[in-house]
Amino acid sequence: MTYQEFLDRLRQTPRDWEIVNGRIRRDRNTCPIRAVDGRDGCLNVHESRKRLRLRLTTSARIVSAADAWSDDQPTRRDLLAACGLTEDQ
Repeated sequence: MTYQEFLDRLRQTPRDWEIVNGRIRRDRNTCPIRAVDGRDGCLNVHESRKRLRLRLTTSARIVSAADAWSDDQPTRRDLLAACGLTEDQ
């Protein structure tokens, strides 16, 4: 799966996303990769990455931006937009 395909699938998830302690989450603990994979929680995100066939570098970029660990603002903005959020929510 490409990054763009991931964003397209993320846009199709329910609109119950929120920012929790700076992290983009659904149901307070489901990260974007797990949500696209259709699994709850954030445990074993690497399993979901493999199931989605996301490249390791792509998934690392997504996780870092979703959890605000990096300064990758373009990826963070892409994820926020795909989840229907803005940074100030």
